[in-house]
Amino acid sequence: MDPRRPIGPQLPTLASASCTRAMRQLFSPVADAFRRYWGTSLLLIISAAAALAATTPVTWFASHESAPALTLVSAAISDLGMHWSANATTPAATQQAAISGLYRLLLVAALAALALAALTVLSIGAARASARATELAIRRAVGASRRTLFGSAMIEGVVTGAIALLVGGLVGVVGARSAAAAWPGSVSGSTMSLSLRLALAITAVVLLAALLQLLASTGRRVTERPPKPLELYIPALQLGMGLTVLVASGMILREAQRVLEHGRHAPGSGWIFHLAVPDSSREERSRQYQLLLSQLHHTAGIEVASLTSPGANTGLGMVDAVTTDCGFCSDGGVFLKWHAVFTTHQFVSADTFSALGLAVIEGRGITSGDDWNAEPIALVSAGLARKHFQKGEAIGRQVRLDLNGSRWYTVVGVVDDRAPVGFGTGVQPVSTVYLSVLQQPPTQAELLVRSTSSTDSLGAVQRILRSSVHPGDISRSTSEHELFSAESRPFTWFGDRFRLLGWTMLAITLLGTFVLMKLWVTSLLPELGLRRAMGAKRPHVLVFVLIRAAATGIAGIGIGLWFGPALWDSLPDILRDIPPWDASIVAPFAALLVAIAGLGALFPAIHAVGATPAELIGKDG
Repeated sequence: MDPRRPIGPQLPTLASASCTRAMRQLFSPVADAFRRYWGTSLLLIISAAAALAATTPVTWFASHESAPALTLVSAAISDLGMHWSANATTPAATQQAAISGLYRLLLVAALAALALAALTVLSIGAARASARATELAIRRAVGASRRTLFGSAMIEGVVTGAIALLVGGLVGVVGARSAAAAWPGSVSGSTMSLSLRLALAITAVVLLAALLQLLASTGRRVTERPPKPLELYIPALQLGMGLTVLVASGMILREAQRVLEHGRHAPGSGWIFHLAVPDSSREERSRQYQLLLSQLHHTAGIEVASLTSPGANTGLGMVDAVTTDCGFCSDGGVFLKWHAVFTTHQFVSADTFSALGLAVIEGRGITSGDDWNAEPIALVSAGLARKHFQKGEAIGRQVRLDLNGSRWYTVVGVVDDRAPVGFGTGVQPVSTVYLSVLQQPPTQAELLVRSTSSTDSLGAVQRILRSSVHPGDISRSTSEHELFSAESRPFTWFGDRFRLLGWTMLAITLLGTFVLMKLWVTSLLPELGLRRAMGAKRPHVLVFVLIRAAATGIAGIGIGLWFGPALWDSLPDILRDIPPWDASIVAPFAALLVAIAGLGALFPAIHAVGATPAELIGKDG
């Protein structure tokens, strides 16, 4: 500095130069890190973005209430014009309970996917920190302050997290809107609060991964070897979590396929008319329904005319308590004459059991004579007869129902237990009481008609409906195939969401596993060099590495089979008759896990065995 020049004018120049130097010291390591370690930077962004993209279409539908913001309008059924107890459950509420149960499991899977992504991001961050430890130690040795290194790490983490948040968030929002459009009902009351919180959480994990490199270099000397990478229990845990979610998706999608197959192999290809007759007395409705069925049965070409309560064609019904005249039955060691049990109530006509393929295994079925003026009768399912009547003998005994006042109904028949078909039937009781639709005429009903000539008979049915029921009471009509197709859509929707999460988890695991396997093989190089020096052939060394990698995949299978039942065992509580887990679903995914672990180690192992023993030993650390 020239002592003859005034100091004042030079101060801004000095400050500017100092600021420029500080910014260069701050941003130079960031640019160098993205340039030299672009691979791990890309993996960090992909892992975080993929997790956000897969979980946003799930968390998007969370509402402020305990129930999700998803509803079905196909079973918006009221009390059917009858008096029920305060604990009665409508088919709409039953379906909503199934939605809530599956959504809770889906949300758990989404949180598991985020946890796995966080684990992968931290693993890649730790591997990146291990690779940069020497570089950061040198920067520290030549004068870089901890504050400068911390600032560089913060900038690196913020940039990485922002990119992941932007990409993953945009894809996630598009996926959420697509999922909302695919949902076979309505979406209302959803909030983005949970999605935003989880997005910020995964961004914070990315930032933490960037700061791990400071921990790796703290107190470390330049001459020290970098620490070894994480052990292989991390990939094993990731593989196990992916297996758990993928098996759950396979189970749900198989249930959707079963419903579709049921519709394809239905006894006939008929039409279902949805009726609503609210503005009439119960006796008048009974006579309207009786006239309607009589006219249909006398119409040429009509093979089946079944009138039921809404949802009965797919297995849904009102759920309420009944009291059985058990006789002399033990209940927990106490002998009781009366048994109170929650059952599914369905109102059916004479053709219903043959139309649904249900066999009356004892007694008789519903007949056209079981009308308004006849003595009240009921049929019960085999499970109800077996558990709540003495020696399983229900014929001739009575059940009391609280429909329109307490009333006893004589049991005249036992019907085989029905496999669940409709969405939500797995939540309601298996025990079922069947009542005559003419003795308990609901304000809403479904008329199933099958005929030999669908076109001509359909026109005849419509004319009969207009003459016996007010045209305004016919809300809509649909084919049987369309009905079961609609019932399968909620299963498919949830199955697709589970499958997306599962494959995303496996993709994230694949990225993390390849990185950790490469570092693991690198840490084994001195040992591999010694084995080669002691006479081990290249193929033997390669097999040695692949066996240990396959063991990681097998360990992942074990973790999935250990923790998976916590998720899989919850599905039968929502989807009745679905097994807790199926080997035919587990086996393909299990083989995939072993292949992923093996491929992760294969390429670095091939590269390693191509070197000489001296070169391998020289690569220690």
